[in-house]
Amino acid sequence: MVEQSLKAIFEAEREAKRLIEDAQARARKIVDSARSESEQIKERARDEARAKAEEIMDQYRSRAQAEIERLFKQTQAQVQSLERKAKARYEDAIKLILEAVLR
Repeated sequence: MVEQSLKAIFEAEREAKRLIEDAQARARKIVDSARSESEQIKERARDEARAKAEEIMDQYRSRAQAEIERLFKQTQAQVQSLERKAKARYEDAIKLILEAVLR
């Protein structure tokens, strides 16, 4: 009977040790899986942030380009206006000079 009790105790100890090892192995797998999933989530978040940043940058580039074109057209119109005024004054200046020389 003692022998059977000792065998039962040893068997229980082996079973407990096996259960502990199995539990530790499952725990390692769970932790590894969680780490892997965490890395995937971080990578997706980085990719999404990068994509959103690029989208925002593209919007601002488009707005900046439109503003540049608007300012360029406005400047061209001002230059043309100044050229017309200068041309009109140039002709007046030539007339004044000719009048002064011919007097």
